[in-house]
Amino acid sequence: MRKQMMTLTVVLGATWWLAACGSRQAEGREAEDAVPEEMMEGSSPSSNFVEREFWLALAEEPGWHLNLAHDLYMEGKSLQASQELTKVAAILKFESRHSHSAREEGLLLGSVEEIKEVARELRFEEVPYEGLPNVEELDRVSALTFRSLAAHQVTLARDALEAGDARMAGRYIMETTKALEKGFERSEVPMGNVLTEQLHQAREVASSLEMEGDGSIEQGRLTLGSLDNAVEKLGEVVTAGRK
Repeated sequence: MRKQMMTLTVVLGATWWLAACGSRQAEGREAEDAVPEEMMEGSSPSSNFVEREFWLALAEEPGWHLNLAHDLYMEGKSLQASQELTKVAAILKFESRHSHSAREEGLLLGSVEEIKEVARELRFEEVPYEGLPNVEELDRVSALTFRSLAAHQVTLARDALEAGDARMAGRYIMETTKALEKGFERSEVPMGNVLTEQLHQAREVASSLEMEGDGSIEQGRLTLGSLDNAVEKLGEVVTAGRK
């Protein structure tokens, strides 16, 4: 019961925060201002569990907002699309403060800056060429954002696995596979048979860990290693596509 109440509190808090993000963006504020200051400061090792529960509750939110931004853009609703991108930037900005490495933080903050730039262009239509940013640019930024999310989720999965929390590790691994699939989808580059099979195997491991709480640490480590490689591959694909 206590765990259920905590989860409910996290979800309700996340819902309130995301609603606040949209409201503040409508007033023309920057993405980082949408995150309550108390969430950005005062972090301590004892609060790590709450922070991870919070991120897990929001694990699907960035992708959801990216997809909605794409749909709104295709409908010609550039301002609304900008608002959805701003929410993604706010989430990633917040989570970057809890990164475990310079690389992980760099990926998240890099995505934040690119998302904010596209959001500004959509909001003010201040672009160096006629019309709004094209859908290819929006998809490129989205693909890189999914790459950053996948890299972050791999780190969280590895931490959970080493801490002996198999179910949490399984959930993060599953979210990683979703992010990678979305990233390749937005890049419009096929994953190929090898990578497709790797993600299929990763989902099987994730399901075993999440539903049954079993599976060896070594199996989880091997799975996360393959996901690390997939993250790098997605980054290479998107970067090469821009040249």
